[in-house]
Amino acid sequence: MPSSYDGLLKKPLTQVPSPLVEALLSSGDPELSEAFNQWKNLRTQELSERIRELLKHYQIDPNSSDPFYSLSLKLAEAHVPGFKVKRKGGRPKEWTESLLGELYLKVEGLRSEGKSVGSACKILAKEGPWEDLINEVRHPESIPDPAKALQKTYNRASKFMTRSSREPDFSRIKSILSTK
Repeated sequence: MPSSYDGLLKKPLTQVPSPLVEALLSSGDPELSEAFNQWKNLRTQELSERIRELLKHYQIDPNSSDPFYSLSLKLAEAHVPGFKVKRKGGRPKEWTESLLGELYLKVEGLRSEGKSVGSACKILAKEGPWEDLINEVRHPESIPDPAKALQKTYNRASKFMTRSSREPDFSRIKSILSTK
């Protein structure tokens, strides 16, 4: 399910008619060449601004080690069927150990990027597979806010996934993931 974009990301770029571009490139006129170069610079600035907005939309730090790789993955997960996780058919009756483990790993991954548990759950509650899942699997307390319901489920997953010392039980995680 594609994310909904707003602001600058919702507004299409204007297209320069191709005959005008051809005339500018083939004319040899220095004034036309300068005008075309100014337009190219403006277009480059406009595209750069939209890329910054896209990074912000997907909550990717532009100063991270490889923000464009992260952006590529986020866009692929949002728009390319081959990057979506296929879930078994039918409505799950409850959160399975596998789903709890997967949720725990996703939230912990976002926490390693500096997000709080609450903001990580807010992000996940808006993403395709988790948004669908939170609507499919009823939470025992029937919390209306999907992010809060996901956070409550993460708390359950965290208790399930950690030992009394609060260290992750990686053997448990591996056993859950190997059953997929």
